[in-house]
Parts: sequence; C-alpha cells; structure tokens
Amino acid sequence: MPTKKSHLTVIGPVDVSPPASSSATPQLVGYAEASRILSLPVGTLYAMVHDGKIPYFRIAERTVRFRLDELERWLEARRAPVAAGATR
Repeated sequence: MPTKKSHLTVIGPVDVSPPASSSATPQLVGYAEASRILSLPVGTLYAMVHDGKIPYFRIAERTVRFRLDELERWLEARRAPVAAGATR
C-alpha cells in the first residue's frame, strides 16, 4: 500500500500562548502588584480604594483587582507638566 507523504516541514517549537497584552483579556493585578507598579505603599492603595480615588474592581467582598491599562491611564493623567525652558 503506498504511503502519503506530507509536505509540512517542522521548524521547531511554536509558542501558541496569547500575547501578554492581549486586548481580549485585560490583565488584572492585586494590591501587592499595583503597589509595586505605582511605587506606593499598600496601605495607601487601600485608602485610595476606600476613598474612590483610583479605578478598581471589587471581585468579592474582600477581593480587589486593578486593570493594568486603567492604572497606566490613571497614572498618565497625573503627569506634572514640564515648564518650558526649565533648568536646574
């Protein structure tokens, strides 16, 4: 019986995982990671969440998550303007 030959060439392992910045699934982080990203103490983040000063999701009664893209936009909105011709 004749065998059918495949015309496919194997070139090595292929990564089929979705990219880290996939727009389909927003990346969520907890207090510890958000604290590290924003260089703020965790306690400050707790207070900001309580006061509604930072965007967040309450997943459960005691579980809060932050979307990375929203944290980046929130941080960018707080950028201080640079004065023209400013020197030190």
